[in-house]
Amino acid sequence: MSSATKNIYDDVTYYFESFSKFLSKAKIDGADIWNEQWSKLTAQFPFEADKDIRMLTVGAGAGYRECLIIQHLLKRHSSIHITVVEPAQKPIDEFKVKAAKITKEFPGVSFEWHIQTFENYQKAHRVSDDERNGSFHLVFAGHSLYYMDDWKYALMGCTVTFNQEGCWWLQYQSLLTSDDLKSHLNRCSNVVFDQVVYREDPYDISDVFDESSNEGNLLLDFLVQRSGFRKCAPSDDQEKVLTFLKDNSVFENGKYWFRCDEEDVVAMK
Repeated sequence: MSSATKNIYDDVTYYFESFSKFLSKAKIDGADIWNEQWSKLTAQFPFEADKDIRMLTVGAGAGYRECLIIQHLLKRHSSIHITVVEPAQKPIDEFKVKAAKITKEFPGVSFEWHIQTFENYQKAHRVSDDERNGSFHLVFAGHSLYYMDDWKYALMGCTVTFNQEGCWWLQYQSLLTSDDLKSHLNRCSNVVFDQVVYREDPYDISDVFDESSNEGNLLLDFLVQRSGFRKCAPSDDQEKVLTFLKDNSVFENGKYWFRCDEEDVVAMK
């Protein structure tokens, strides 16, 4: 991608604005499907009922899915401690509002907050190259590792924070790094690659093809993960991207629907 454009995550506020716009364009509400899938997954946990659970969430954002996970865990566990790592202040503040409602209703649930990148969290909590303070039964990283400079190092950080019966879920858009992730997990001696939960969801990207649409330009920036793409990228790059998006969309009822595949990669220790 052209160096004339910037990584969209350089401006965290703009990233979340574009991400929210993208999610609003979904053809169906994937939350119900996701919640049903995860209800089945949490039921497969090897943890004993009523065991105190420690959970680490990486790139939590506003914590929507984390709160759903907590609800499922509460069916079997009354004591849950969640360590939240998220570098952006605004989504953390939104998450804290949700968390306050949970802790009021369930006193056994507690949170600790780390407003920093996972790389910095790893450095701050490292004891040695092979050991870090604390351990977790569950590590959840949703749409986050592909924003890290060294995702393999981040994976290593997750695996060493597992306790002996840990479970690890990572959520990916499959066009990015899910294949690399699964391949890497298969080479890790202390992690067992368990399963993949798959979802397919079409998104309305029609506005992307309207140069005058501010909403379309916001969507385009999210899709290519670059800020100001239409304004700054060379015309050849723009043409290639728009052609790709159109060729890989389904035109239906006057709208272009772009398929976004999403996978939850599950690993056990």
